[in-house]
Amino acid sequence: MRWELTVVRSESPLGRWIRHAWKPSEGDPLYGVVREIVHWAGEAAIPRERLLPGPTVELVVHVGTPHRIVQGDRSSALPVACISGIATGPVTLEAPSGESTVLCIRLHPAGARSVLGRPMDELVDRTVDLRDCIGPSSRILVDALEGSATAEERLARAIAWILARWRAGGVADEAVAWVASEIERTAGAVPVTRLQERTGLSRSRLSVAFRREVGVSAKRYARLVRFRRALALLHGGGADSLSRAALESGYYDQSHMTAEFREFAGITPGAFLAAVRPPEWIGMAEPAP
Repeated sequence: MRWELTVVRSESPLGRWIRHAWKPSEGDPLYGVVREIVHWAGEAAIPRERLLPGPTVELVVHVGTPHRIVQGDRSSALPVACISGIATGPVTLEAPSGESTVLCIRLHPAGARSVLGRPMDELVDRTVDLRDCIGPSSRILVDALEGSATAEERLARAIAWILARWRAGGVADEAVAWVASEIERTAGAVPVTRLQERTGLSRSRLSVAFRREVGVSAKRYARLVRFRRALALLHGGGADSLSRAALESGYYDQSHMTAEFREFAGITPGAFLAAVRPPEWIGMAEPAP
């Protein structure tokens, strides 16, 4: 396994952070299971951030005071270690005051079941205590990270923990994994029916398997992938207009993209562009009420 980290120090209106990240390279045992593992350490200047949905399952461990999840006028502390299935709408988090440290393991949904050992449709739009999901193994991860002194050591221990879970887990459904990877490779541009036909499975059989392994239907997964493509284009300045971003993301037109933004993000594309956003990742400060 190649051990290469990217380290980025950033300071923006959202706060100041040191971000260490690792991604498995092709050929690594965790390639196709882990998207990336990120370690953040820093301080938020704007405490509330709106997280936008996408085709990812996230396992988070707070090393110190946990973040809070905001729901309406109320907020509640997240568990020290928690797991979030695929989100189909925005989620608002509130950072603790002062310095905070978080490690996030971002899993490919089609590979997450082999690590977590449970149907992924049980976790859609939910964040649960990792103990309730996998039992005592969660304590092994938390203790390993709390007993580490550096970001590099925490990342190494997180990789070792995931690798052990994956080796002890079940084999991912190959047909589902292939369909999910093709959806991502084509940014949701290939009709799901065509992919289903190539698997040799019936429509109903693939539908049941895809929801079990990934959490949502293949068509909804394609919509989330397309939405993240649009977010990336807008966030990175990869399109010179909203209409161009819509076409390059695979939408029929700008109004189609706007409707998807309203459903998945709760805002318009223009509001996303106008928001306070970090330079290194796709996110935004929670809009003022």
